[in-house]
Formats: sequence, C-alpha cells, structure tokens
Amino acid sequence: MATPFEVNMKEIDLLKRIERLKKELVGKEEMIRERENVIRERENVIREREDELKEKDRMLDEKEEELSFWQKSVKTTREKGDKIADEFKFMFERREEDLKEKLAIREREFDEQLQTLEDQKEKMRLLEEKERSEREELAPHSVYHNTISEKVEDRKGSKIQNSPTPPKLSTYDGKTEWKPYYIQFNHIAKKYMWNEREKLDKMIECLREKALKFFSSRPENVQKDFKLLCQKFKERFERKDQSHIIRRQLQEIQQKADETLEEFAERIEDLSTEAYPDSPEFFRSTITIDAFLRGCLEKRAALVTLDKDPKTLDKRFNI
Repeated sequence: MATPFEVNMKEIDLLKRIERLKKELVGKEEMIRERENVIRERENVIREREDELKEKDRMLDEKEEELSFWQKSVKTTREKGDKIADEFKFMFERREEDLKEKLAIREREFDEQLQTLEDQKEKMRLLEEKERSEREELAPHSVYHNTISEKVEDRKGSKIQNSPTPPKLSTYDGKTEWKPYYIQFNHIAKKYMWNEREKLDKMIECLREKALKFFSSRPENVQKDFKLLCQKFKERFERKDQSHIIRRQLQEIQQKADETLEEFAERIEDLSTEAYPDSPEFFRSTITIDAFLRGCLEKRAALVTLDKDPKTLDKRFNI
C-alpha cells in the first residue's frame, strides 16, 4: 500500500497537471476568440466586396442599356443620313445632266457664232482688198503715198501737241505673272501712242529686282528690241501651265476645308479665265458654275445656288 506521503505527492502532481491544462485551455480559448474575430472581419470585408460587385453590376447594366440606346440612335441617324445622301446624289446627278446638256447647247451656239464671226471677218477682208484696189486704180501711186505721209505727219503733230501726260507706271519685279502687267502696260502705250523706242524706254524704267536682273543678263539685241524683250519676259515669268492642264484642274477642283464659298468661287473664276481666255462670257460662266457645283463642300449652299440659277458666280457672290 502507498504511504500517505506518496498519496500526497500524487495529489500534488495531479493538481499541477490540472492547473497546466487549465492554462492551456485558457490559451486555446483566446486563440479561438482571436480567430473568430479575424473570421468576422473577413466576413465583413467579403460582404463589402459583394456590395461593391452588386453596385458595379447595376452600373454595368445601366451602361449597357445606355449603349444600346445610342447604338439604336446612331443606326437611325445613319439610315436617315444615307437616305438624304441618296437624295442629294440623285439631285446633283440630275442637275449635272441638265448642265451638261445646256453646256452642249451653248457650245454649239458658240461654234455657230464663231463661224459667223469668221465669215464676217473674211467678208471685211475682201471688202478692204476691193476698196484698196479701187483706190489704187483711181489715184496715182505718188499722190496716194503723199496723202498717207501727210496724214501720218498730222497724227504725229497732234500727238505732240494734244497728248496728255501719261500716268505713273507701276513697276514690275518678276514676282507676279507677266501677262496682267503686260496687258496694262500695252493699254497705256496704245492710249498715248508710244512708238517702239518709247515703249522700250518706259519698260526698262519700270523693271525692279528679279525682272531687272533678268533684263541685264539678256544679250544686247534683246535689250534693244521691245517685242523680243517682251517675248523673253513672257517665257520667263508667264505661268507655265498650258490651257488643257488648267482645264483639267478646273474639272478636278475641290473646295478646301478652311475656304469660304466666296474664296472658292473667286479661285474658280481665276482658273476659268486662264483656261478659256478667248471664249465668250456666257460659255465661261457655264463652265465656272459647273465647277463650283461639283467641288462645293457645302451642298446646301450649292442647292440654294441651283435654285437661284445665277448666270454667273459674280452675281451670286458679288465677286
């Protein structure tokens, strides 16, 4: 049998083990509580995430509905635009056919008028030759020659006595086209009856910069011949485009994005003048209006022009 001492020792050991187990149990309970708190926090985070996902799903549904609405609107607008474009295309094609027909008629009229003018010119030439031959038959050659000489001397005398002072001529520097300047210069020269030498002197006085440098580099025979000098200036400073090239440009001309209708119309007027310099006004106006309608970006404005049916763009835009 165990002695009382041994019994007491066993009880003490048992009590110590119980105490140790209690401490372990308390620690376990604290760990469980901590883990429960962590779990609760994670559950809260999960619920918040679920709420966020629900809100995003709701917003996504709204966006999908909005996108569907705009897709339907775009489809409807595109269908309307295609319909309007087809109507415009049909109207312009019909108008283009009408213009081509009118242009063909006017071309035929122009050819007929041109032929009439040629016939009249030939008749005038024949009449002049007949009149000259009759005068030569009626009067001696010496008398006829003296009469002409006297008329020439009278004209020279009246020129010296009655000719007004010519205006100050504009200068030419070679930076602009030669043709407009030459036309103006030649008009003044005819008005004040300058001879070849006077025209040459006046022309040289008006030269500046590139034009003067070009003149100084020409041979002496060119510098002393007015007609030859003008021919050289034309070859050097006249626009190089041929009429057929300008006409092709007129056929393909398009309005620029930053260009107003007035500026576009003025550009077409300039090209048509260069492309058909010797054609009648009505013929050139038809070509101009046709090019304007084909190249115009603002189709509604073009339609307004069609409705007004102007004879020239000058009258439409006051160019």
